[in-house]
Amino acid sequence: MKDLVKSHLLVFISTLLLGTGFLHNQFKVADQAWFQNHQQDTESLVIGRMVKARRDGIFSFGGLTGQVTGIQQLTTHDTLKWSGEAVSSQYQAYYHGLDFTSFNPYFSQIGFQAISFCLIEKLIPLSPQRYIMLLKFLNAYSFAFVLSLIILWFYVEFGLFSALLVMLTTMFSQWMTVFGRNLWWVMWAFYLPCLVSLHHLRQKTSTNIALIFIYVTVFIKCLYNGYEYITTTLLMMVTPYIYYWWIEGWNFKSLVQKLLVVGTTALVSILSTTIILAVQISSVKGGLNTGLHHIFIYSVGKRTYGDAGSYPKVYADSLKADVVTVVNKYLDGFIFDFHQILGGASQHLNVKYQAVIVVFACVSCLVWLCHFLFQRRKLPLAEESLRKLIGLSITVWFSFLAPLSWMMIFKGHSYIHTHMNFITWHMPFTLLGFGLLGAFLSVLATTIYNLRHNR
Repeated sequence: MKDLVKSHLLVFISTLLLGTGFLHNQFKVADQAWFQNHQQDTESLVIGRMVKARRDGIFSFGGLTGQVTGIQQLTTHDTLKWSGEAVSSQYQAYYHGLDFTSFNPYFSQIGFQAISFCLIEKLIPLSPQRYIMLLKFLNAYSFAFVLSLIILWFYVEFGLFSALLVMLTTMFSQWMTVFGRNLWWVMWAFYLPCLVSLHHLRQKTSTNIALIFIYVTVFIKCLYNGYEYITTTLLMMVTPYIYYWWIEGWNFKSLVQKLLVVGTTALVSILSTTIILAVQISSVKGGLNTGLHHIFIYSVGKRTYGDAGSYPKVYADSLKADVVTVVNKYLDGFIFDFHQILGGASQHLNVKYQAVIVVFACVSCLVWLCHFLFQRRKLPLAEESLRKLIGLSITVWFSFLAPLSWMMIFKGHSYIHTHMNFITWHMPFTLLGFGLLGAFLSVLATTIYNLRHNR
């Protein structure tokens, strides 16, 4: 009962702290202007759909997201001065009920987040401004809650310090913060498949039930935020299998079989959603083949290794870039901006992703060194704790493939979108890395105490 109370308390506190940070940038981990404006261009596609739905129905234009154009200007009697910019005008049209002449749809995502927001809006009698804040609140705290359940797993497996370190480093990550409440991204949906895998493997639930939940959560991910970071999401989903393969002593053939079954289920789920998107596109452009061509030829091509000559210059340049150049861009970015957090104390306190990667590598080496010394009976360690540390170390470096998969396979997208793709490092590589650091320090402290006590 006491452990249950501690677990619930940890989830509550973690959700509260993370949610507050995601919603308000409460801990000032990101520049406030950046926090306010980050990905407003994509979020405006959701707002534009809500404007379109209010006048023409939720499923007009196939229910696709997009921007309304030809918006009537506010009169001089209105307190808000209309900027005329495409992004801000979507919000102004929604807040003030402005009319418009046309709608430019975005064809690369189903946009179910916008559809669901439109449906909920009919049930909740709030002003437009308050309704948008409610949606951001729900989005931020849903993301915080899903992350907190993953943090709970670290607590159960590796102890409180490991869980707290994952929570705090997530709370102070500028990228997690700026993405946390965005209505386009719906971040919690990215982590659901991984959470399902963790629950299934720890609780040893029925395989059939687990596959159903994997299908459903991958389907939800694609409904709510499309195919963005899809390879990262899928590798994040199977990462727990690597940990439990080591911990439970499965043979390698069994691991491969499990991964194939889970991967196939996820692939079927993804293909199911492409049918929905193809139908949406065909309702606007005409013909199911047009929708499928847009998804599998145009959209995939410009994000991966398509023919540069078939795309505008900005996409052509990205397709010509080499993989090493692209990955280096993401190694050089900041995970923590302590210059911002401490009010401009020192720019030298900023921490790059390449620095934390080096730290994780050093910790992994120390874990294996402990394993070597333990086998020679030179270190008094609990065998179970050491086994978990080694399993987590292996899992960390498997998870390293998750962000790399997007940077390398979707090279074209990653070359251009350096204002957003750093978030892939947290899916779930940095979570596991800091969890490993916390778990190792806990075991190290216990070992030092035992050595001194024995003396």
